[in-house]
Amino acid sequence: MAIYNLISNANRQEISTAVAVGMDGALLKQLPEGVPWTNYNAVKCPRRSARLKGVLRRIVGKRQRRDEWLSEFTREYDDYIWYLNTVCQPHVLRQARKFGVPCVVHSHELEQMFVNLTEDEVFDLVNYPKLIIACSEAARSVMNMLGRKENLEVLYEAIDLKKIVTSPEASEAVREKLNISKSTFVWAMSGTLDPNKNPIQFIELAREMAERKLNAHFIWIGAGGTGYPLFVEGVFRSQTELENLSWVGARTDDYYDYLNAADGFVLTSYRDSFPLTMLEAAALGKPIVSFDSGGVTEFVKPGMGVVIGSWDPADLTQAMIKVMTGEIPCDPNTSRTQAEKFDASIQARRWQEVMKSYFAT
Repeated sequence: MAIYNLISNANRQEISTAVAVGMDGALLKQLPEGVPWTNYNAVKCPRRSARLKGVLRRIVGKRQRRDEWLSEFTREYDDYIWYLNTVCQPHVLRQARKFGVPCVVHSHELEQMFVNLTEDEVFDLVNYPKLIIACSEAARSVMNMLGRKENLEVLYEAIDLKKIVTSPEASEAVREKLNISKSTFVWAMSGTLDPNKNPIQFIELAREMAERKLNAHFIWIGAGGTGYPLFVEGVFRSQTELENLSWVGARTDDYYDYLNAADGFVLTSYRDSFPLTMLEAAALGKPIVSFDSGGVTEFVKPGMGVVIGSWDPADLTQAMIKVMTGEIPCDPNTSRTQAEKFDASIQARRWQEVMKSYFAT
């Protein structure tokens, strides 16, 4: 999403892009006109793949097709820079090094993602790219710890503010659909259902508020594509009296209606470099309460909420209650003003400036 926002808001008179992906996603169809894209895993090589059987045919054949396609891509776009939108594409980075292609890695991840890479792949990541762009100071510090000191820039994540469209009526309709009264304080969290996002803590927060008989409701916006949500569902079912929590799944056209239906945003993640959902909540004027999970400390300013440094759930609960009662004052205009600094139009201009400073001929 962050790279999509940069491409969509870049000055295409000054920068030319072509997109290669490993799977088709919804954002591909929304790319600006004139930005070509292709799925390298969909490229067919019948003669080569016909020799491969079973698992080797599916896995090794797919890898060979991909690498052959990247070789062709290099020849077709021989004057282009390869721009990797995540640290978790070691196969593409390996091919860039093989062909001697100038390479940029945009790091949106913190250290927990390196369990998916080998030592050699991390070595390539740290040493080969001509430029690494980190999405926050927290992400930059991870690269520093790995030994990368030079040609390392911070470019904060961005949201497209003009696409954040909702209305009080639409948000009220969401609350009515979920049987939430107007007097209830609603806390939202948005993200995939995975262990790092910590939905179990979200359940515990809802349970704690219910036991204290506080008028609060919790909404989780998002789903998950693994088996982990089944465990989350099991934990939730075990809380037999828990009626103040709604799992609303992944939303599309009405996503901002659901987010705006909340009165506050609670970020339960263990580690998060600079979450887009945090920016979206601030753009809607929502106070933010979070553990010190990474980039949130670089964004939340006085009057926007509170970041808890203790990692004690009791402290997080108490901070939420103080926001609900007004003991911690929060100004929606302060949040909106801060979010405006991270609009995609602003960040895209800075992105182009960074790219020009390293690659202009």
